Amino acid sequence: MTTEKMLDLVKEIEEYAEILEEVKEIIEARQAEIKAFMTEQSLEEMNLNNEYFIRFQAVARNTFNSSLFKKEQPSLYKDYLRVVNTMRFTITPA
Repeated sequence: MTTEKMLDLVKEIEEYAEILEEVKEIIEARQAEIKAFMTEQSLEEMNLNNEYFIRFQAVARNTFNSSLFKKEQPSLYKDYLRVVNTMRFTITPA
């Protein structure tokens, strides 16, 4: 692959990334509208003509506080650590 072709691909990726960010912002704005309406109406669920079912409700979940565990049980923490190797792809403007 030529440097020119590679440059074209990177520029195309940047353009699509910008479009993606714009679309994400639009989606977030629309979701905010729906959430505001549901909050104003004190609704946790909505059925839209049996086409869509919307839920906006509090959800509780248990999480493990690894930072505190690491601080209070450093040797145990090390015993349960595992190394995960992955590949990272980045494009950074020069």
